[in-house]
Amino acid sequence: MFTPGPVVYRCILSLLCIVLGASLLRAQHLPAPTGIGTATKPHTVVYKLKPQSVNQLRMAGGNPMQKALQKVGAKTVEQKFPGKAPAPFARKARVDLSLIYELAYDPAHNLEAVQQALLATGMVEYVEPLYERVPLYQPNDPSADSTKTTQAYLKNISAYGGWAVQKGDTNIVIGVLDSGFRFSHEDIRNKIKYNYDDPIDGIDNDGDGLIDNFYGWDFGDRDNTLNDDSPYKGHGTKVAGVAIAEADNRAGIAGVGFNTKFMPIKVFPSTSYGSFGGYEAIVYAADKGCSILNLSWGGTGFSRYEQDIINYAVLEKDVVIVAAAGNTNAFVNIYPAAYDNVLAVGGTHNDVKTNGHTWNYKVGLTAPSQSVYSTTYSRDNSYGSDTGTSLASPLVAGAAALLRSHMPHLNALQVIQRLRATSDDFYHLPGNAAYHEMLGKGRLNVKRALRDARAKSVRCTSFGIVDNKVAQIGDTLLVNLSVMNYLDPTTALKLTLTSTSPFIKVLPDNELSIGAMGTLTTRDNHAKPFRFVVLPDAPNNAMATFRVGFVDGAYQDFQYFQVPVNPDYLTLTANNLHITLNSKGNLGYNGYNFGQGVGITYKGSTSLLFEGGLLVAAAPDRVSDNVRNASWQTDNDFVAVSAARLRHNTSEADQEISGVMRDKFPAPAQAGVQVSYKGMAWSDDPDAGYIILEYRIRNITSDTIKTLHAGLFADWNITDAYMNVAEWDETLNLGYVYNMGQASPYAGISLLSVTPPSYYAIDNLSGGTSTFAIADGFSAQEKYRALSGGVARKKAWGSGYGNDVAHVVGTTASNLAPGQSQLVSFAIVAGDDLEALRLNAKAALVKYQVMKAGPAPLAVSDTVCAGASLSLEPAGGKRFKFFADEAKTTLLGAGNKLELTALDKSTTLFVCNADSLFDSPVVPFEIVVASLPVAGFSIAQQQEILEPGQRIDFRNESEHSTSWRWNFGNGITSTEQHPSYTYELPGTYDVTLVVGSAYECSEDTVIRRIEIKQSGTVIPPQEAPKQFQVYPNPAVHELHVTMPKADAALSVLMTDSMGRRVSPKLRSRMTHEAIYDLSGLAEGLYIVQLTYEQTTTTKRLLIIRP
Repeated sequence: MFTPGPVVYRCILSLLCIVLGASLLRAQHLPAPTGIGTATKPHTVVYKLKPQSVNQLRMAGGNPMQKALQKVGAKTVEQKFPGKAPAPFARKARVDLSLIYELAYDPAHNLEAVQQALLATGMVEYVEPLYERVPLYQPNDPSADSTKTTQAYLKNISAYGGWAVQKGDTNIVIGVLDSGFRFSHEDIRNKIKYNYDDPIDGIDNDGDGLIDNFYGWDFGDRDNTLNDDSPYKGHGTKVAGVAIAEADNRAGIAGVGFNTKFMPIKVFPSTSYGSFGGYEAIVYAADKGCSILNLSWGGTGFSRYEQDIINYAVLEKDVVIVAAAGNTNAFVNIYPAAYDNVLAVGGTHNDVKTNGHTWNYKVGLTAPSQSVYSTTYSRDNSYGSDTGTSLASPLVAGAAALLRSHMPHLNALQVIQRLRATSDDFYHLPGNAAYHEMLGKGRLNVKRALRDARAKSVRCTSFGIVDNKVAQIGDTLLVNLSVMNYLDPTTALKLTLTSTSPFIKVLPDNELSIGAMGTLTTRDNHAKPFRFVVLPDAPNNAMATFRVGFVDGAYQDFQYFQVPVNPDYLTLTANNLHITLNSKGNLGYNGYNFGQGVGITYKGSTSLLFEGGLLVAAAPDRVSDNVRNASWQTDNDFVAVSAARLRHNTSEADQEISGVMRDKFPAPAQAGVQVSYKGMAWSDDPDAGYIILEYRIRNITSDTIKTLHAGLFADWNITDAYMNVAEWDETLNLGYVYNMGQASPYAGISLLSVTPPSYYAIDNLSGGTSTFAIADGFSAQEKYRALSGGVARKKAWGSGYGNDVAHVVGTTASNLAPGQSQLVSFAIVAGDDLEALRLNAKAALVKYQVMKAGPAPLAVSDTVCAGASLSLEPAGGKRFKFFADEAKTTLLGAGNKLELTALDKSTTLFVCNADSLFDSPVVPFEIVVASLPVAGFSIAQQQEILEPGQRIDFRNESEHSTSWRWNFGNGITSTEQHPSYTYELPGTYDVTLVVGSAYECSEDTVIRRIEIKQSGTVIPPQEAPKQFQVYPNPAVHELHVTMPKADAALSVLMTDSMGRRVSPKLRSRMTHEAIYDLSGLAEGLYIVQLTYEQTTTTKRLLIIRP
């Protein structure tokens, strides 16, 4: 009999029958889990605690796990491996089995609800169904040739040559985990490894918790009866015979393991109350000292729990695990064969893949699997043939036993690699052409495995995209890999990356020369990663296949990896708030696939969200969403039109996810909408505490939707979900949730749109006449009620002590015509406390208003004339608002322009763009009213008499003038601001100045009369030649002036045609002659004024340039 060991939760379970309320149980009418991919143990899960959760679990009461167990109606909770806690100060175990538990829950709950409840505690790593695996054999072919019911397969795998090298050791034990055994069979009875530490006496002599497990143990029925009487009767006896049937006993057959013994372990139940116990048996066999395990059973469906068990046996206990690859006639992974650290064995017949057997890139090698002759269960001396990878696997397990005897220094992974590396290549055979490199390295060769002195095997131990980036269309991505050399050293190892997927292009430089590698050494390509591009024709949710080729002289090998491409669920990770979005409107996870997504985390927390998503309703019976329905299944109303795409550093955000989905209209009960969605995140403060979600909802029906409701549903689980409170902040249109009993993040959803808000806080576990609960599902009518009632229920917290809560934050739009769209936007917000949450909500609103505002018009300064009108037309938009002040308290007008009349003073207006959802910031528009010009001037010279030939400097004294037109009263004009002029002759002259402004508003004129008088002797021009000689005329570079009197004083002034006065430079002076330098003067006509001993005369002089 089996007495279970103590379990951690025994103290809790006695409490459950009392605490579980009848109302809770009545509220649950949930179907059993379906669609897992293989058979599972009904109403049972296995979960693994996080290491840091163990101390919290030891609390006397009130911990989240205890409440979660109550919620799911826990019937039994057992620690799977109660004696496996690591010893103090021991080397840190790679796998801690003491953290794994099995939970049987109330059938009223479904698998998803149980997963949600346990994951919400934040205390578990995974929650999974417990798979029921099956033997992997096929019935006999009735037409099989009787000549093949022999052990011809031993020759095919070179077993005879292998036995010449090594016949094994009775201390090497193969654990055969199967359906049961006929211990009295003539070829089996002497090959059993008995447990002499626990004889049949009704006492657990070896203290392992199992009573009288002398022959082994039945983990299917939890007793020590190992007879082969399960529904798969005979399977275990056949499998054992192939591996360990007694040799040289003049009876029956010889097992490949020859002298090797086996530990019989039964894993399939014979009774209706039993269950599959394969993985408990793996731990048992590893702990009992088995060197090899044979697993001739399996099924589809990956399990982290099962991988944990495999890793424990191989990495902690150094056990070689050999498993059958499967008999499904397809490319499919069968587990446990497809797990890491397992040698997966495919099946061949005459070195060609056996018809109906599985192929995939996880197969390590093959062995004969058709008409394999072995011991049978019917009699002590009965034998027969069967087909299946169940019988190929023990051939390899037997070879592994010989190898462990022959090379005891090899660890389990090295044994696996040596068996694989020394197999015989068969891909040249036509029958295998369609399965190239999908049947492993080759067919088992026992002799080579034992004798090959130079076997090599280099394998990738890690392969992945750098920074865990998502592979999407158009992306160029980097691949990092690490490799280990398990066997003989390499000398010139080279790696090559290629892809068999047509939508992947591996870029040049896809080779890496590694060179020499010693045994059990590692290398990587991190300094120079491989690169590949996802091509435009890549489908959604595809798996890209990559091949790593290994070459070192004659050694050639391969290894395949698969990378998801264009997944329809993506995660924003740019800031403190991480959130997964999918292509069907869900938040947090890809529907109920909790392994696909991070939920919503804040600053590295566990997920704060169980479930969330978009709800759109056009009527009570027309609600579209992809969250839970009344039956606790996802509604699946939305389908992807354009799959979600992740982009970095877009024009709007540091990180952005966008796509398009639509509901299934015209199917019944659909809102009839298509939704373009966008999620945006920013890295830097103050924008690192929120995510903005934007939904553009378009009416795809032919009728106007009179009232459209849209909102986000969120079922939050903040730390201990049963102490949560949901509340409403109307100042920020913010619905938020927090834990009232523990310091933990606050999280919520704020409405950013300017449309009217709606809010409904939900107590998941305590509905009533005034509200509803959703622990029993979320019906369309309940969704509509939560969306359509405005701000209807502002708080949810059970009876005032906290509760498991959810809420809906939404808005409403009216009269959405066919084809018309409505933009609805929210922010997902989190903070360390309420103040931080509100600050982040405010920052989200500011960011959104800036995003949704049109571009601000450019600041303008304009000048007009006094009394004029002005049409103020800003550029860069179609509609603007005009304000008298920067604070926007006085609106002057709105539109594409503003008309201003009778402007009499300068002013500044403030203008913003009003094209978009929000106004842009205001910018100043400066209007300057130009003053009228006032003309005025004076003469700089102060003497009473102005004489001919004297330069007169006119000083402009006009106001507000920018242009000047002078007339000196003799036809000579100037446009200088302050001109100078020399009159040749005496007389009275009316000097006129006309001034204007820059904007030609008006002109002003002033006239002033001046008189030019002669004060000394004036030589009439006709007498000047008698007194002076001026030559040459025209002149080029110099001017000569002769005088009648020696050494007399002489003054020469010249005036050009513009009235500018110049004094030529005196070059030389002689007794009666002076020479002046003209080289610095421009050519043209000049008036020369000569003054000599109180005598002045003028002459005209033409300067030319040759």
